[in-house]
Amino acid sequence: KKAIPAVNFLIHEIHCRRNIEICPFCSDSVPKSEMKNHMESEHVQVTCKCRMKIENSLLKDHEVGGFCPITPLFC
Repeated sequence: KKAIPAVNFLIHEIHCRRNIEICPFCSDSVPKSEMKNHMESEHVQVTCKCRMKIENSLLKDHEVGGFCPITPLFC
């Protein structure tokens, strides 16, 4: 979301309705032509080395953030 000058709002709204979709999973604004790629790269289910299924976009946080029981923690 960003501020749009009132003068340009109608044209902006028409453009967005025609070309942009809101991702149902992460609520990001994604061009319609790229939605399939967005879904495949961000929301596809992958399996962590601990055998937990998780979205690809969340895998790094799972491994680094201390949620994965196999990843060693540093003290």
